[in-house]
Amino acid sequence: MKSFKEYIMILEAIDPEKYEDAVKSKPTSLFLGRLQPIHNGHSAIIKMMKNPVVGIVKGAKSSQDKERNPFDFKYQEKLLKMLHPSVNVIEVKTGYIPDLINTLRKGGIESSEILAGDDRINGYKKQIEGFNKQMPDEKKINVTFKTTPRVTSASKVRELIRADDEKGFQKEVPKQLWKEWETMKTKLGVK
Repeated sequence: MKSFKEYIMILEAIDPEKYEDAVKSKPTSLFLGRLQPIHNGHSAIIKMMKNPVVGIVKGAKSSQDKERNPFDFKYQEKLLKMLHPSVNVIEVKTGYIPDLINTLRKGGIESSEILAGDDRINGYKKQIEGFNKQMPDEKKINVTFKTTPRVTSASKVRELIRADDEKGFQKEVPKQLWKEWETMKTKLGVK
């Protein structure tokens, strides 16, 4: 066991600038989506991630479609934190990955991996390839891609809520969110 004096000596030996850089540059996994609402598939994806960053897309056009996007960012963030308290949740305006990665870089977060479904992964790769062709080496984006499994869909979960099918809802949504049933019904306008 170290003495208090030994701990002080260790702390004084740490270069604050290098320590801050080491903490900030910790590699992260990135997942992007609308999450309307969060379901078992989203939760499984977050469990696969290292230092997870989840970007919730809130574009001007998609946010106007209340049928497909009934939940606001604050509520979605609350739900994600209920499931995974350590997840870093951010709001993004578009699904353009290079802009998102550069925004994270400005905040000291370097994405090393992107998780996406089969329907999105090739588009993300093309975005990064196009971006990297225009950038000097030090600004290029170097990430790996991990394909996520298809478990369910948010559309299905919204349909279950609108049909007032609580048992079906419980099959598709993590148990920690079951208590949100009434709130989700209200947000979807279900009486």
